[in-house]
Amino acid sequence: MKSTGVLRKLDELGRVTIPQSMKKQLALAAGDMLEVFMLPDGVAYKKYLPLKGNVLLEKCCAELYNLTRNPCFVATEDGIVVSTSDADTQLYTSNRDVIAGVLNSKCAYNDISADKSGHLTIMPIFSRGRAAGALVVLQGRKEDPALAKVLEYTAAVIGASLSENFDDDDVQPKSRAKAKGAKGEK
Repeated sequence: MKSTGVLRKLDELGRVTIPQSMKKQLALAAGDMLEVFMLPDGVAYKKYLPLKGNVLLEKCCAELYNLTRNPCFVATEDGIVVSTSDADTQLYTSNRDVIAGVLNSKCAYNDISADKSGHLTIMPIFSRGRAAGALVVLQGRKEDPALAKVLEYTAAVIGASLSENFDDDDVQPKSRAKAKGAKGEK
């Protein structure tokens, strides 16, 4: 771990303020979830990515691939989260700026891919009012409006499932909160 030289005082409620420059560098905004890790000599925080390990997401991508035989993956600003083929990494790399644009603008993209390999459809996945990731499918040479609509609905279902996985009061993923309650932890 790299020391930043920044010192912060813990307030009476146990809170620490993250410097604005670090929030900007890490793309953190008010309301973002942070995962807390216990280290042997301290605590570490990491931006929580609800898409990693999401079973529904994996099933949706697999079904989209089985139905269309088109490359399909889910990406965040940090890279691919779920992938259906080895070609997805190259497709992500050549279209990284377009995907980042979709995540920042919160608008879908439907045009020729950056590497001219086919028609690219990118649908943002919204969770709790923010773009948590994007569903990306490379279609053939022509746009398929029906497939674009299926992708729009699929992204909406995934986003709704992500939003439902959090308790507003507890601010923990529900599955973890239930598991802790079952073990008798507070």
